[in-house]
Amino acid sequence: MRKSKKSAVFAVGLFAGVALAFLFLVWAFPGFRNPTYQQERYQHEKNDENGKDNPVVRPSIWETYTSPTDTYAQWIAAISAIASFGVSIWAVRLVRDTLELNRAATEAAINASNASMEANRDAKELFAAEQRPWLSLRRPEISAAISDGSVQVYFKAKAENIGDSPAFQAELKTQMLLSRLPMESVVGVRKYAEECSLQPDWENDHKLIFHGKDRELWAYSEEIIDPEKPFNFIRIFYCVIYRANGIERTLATAGEVIFSGNIPADSSTESLVAIERYVFYGMSYAS
Repeated sequence: MRKSKKSAVFAVGLFAGVALAFLFLVWAFPGFRNPTYQQERYQHEKNDENGKDNPVVRPSIWETYTSPTDTYAQWIAAISAIASFGVSIWAVRLVRDTLELNRAATEAAINASNASMEANRDAKELFAAEQRPWLSLRRPEISAAISDGSVQVYFKAKAENIGDSPAFQAELKTQMLLSRLPMESVVGVRKYAEECSLQPDWENDHKLIFHGKDRELWAYSEEIIDPEKPFNFIRIFYCVIYRANGIERTLATAGEVIFSGNIPADSSTESLVAIERYVFYGMSYAS
């Protein structure tokens, strides 16, 4: 039982107890009902002590409660009051039960509304997932140069939408690493894609790619060469982030390219060297 129910039952019970006790006090003791009862009792005792032949005869219990000074109408009024009190308690209980039913009906309606909203949201997400765009990245084209103590890389990739709806705000991002061994990292690709998806700093060259169409995306990156850390290979993490209608999160397709760092030094950035052969290349993450 709820705390509010216990408080209501206690209050009704207390009121009923006090009312019944008061009625019992009024109707059970003649002194309360007949103010002259004590005076008549005293006169009866005095007459009896003095030996008088006509002492005041005390009325019987039945006469006390049915004397002309206390008619049957008063009894009917008292019984009616008690009955009315009982009916009032019963009515209060009915009102309480009605309120409980209304509360239960309201809670059921709220739960049904929440379930309907959740079902609609799930249906919307399912429809968006089924009709969403998917960007597939073809083999990238890379041009690189070593100049002024840094490696400059011009990265171009063609993104094809193989999904069922347009891809909005498509953007290519790259990250360059200089390493001694050509070891690819699927975990590194995934981490880089998640970082790009969480903090998309959209540029002005957003691209819209329709279903069944492709589009070239490009990016430029530069990495300072540390003389104390020689390298043999250049690793490029690349990621295309984009958005879809009906999906709040940022979508991404990412991969990695590794090629030899044997690039002619002091080459001009205006005449970058095209990288023809890759040690490794592939897409390993898509969301």
